[in-house]
Amino acid sequence: MTQFTISGQSHIIDDVLEHLKYGSAGFSICHNWNYEIISSEKIIFSLKEGKEVKPADLFWFGYFTKD
Repeated sequence: MTQFTISGQSHIIDDVLEHLKYGSAGFSICHNWNYEIISSEKIIFSLKEGKEVKPADLFWFGYFTKD
């Protein structure tokens, strides 16, 4: 997996973006992934060159961004 998309209502995407900027798991994600805001309801993540997928980072990011 080198790319994935998150789609959702704009308030969910806002929460994801906030956690990317200020959350500890968000910092880990940004270390290995680039992200592009496609719209207020869609973000695409792409693995940075030379980086590897870390399932634990994805798990904790999802855990801490849930409502």
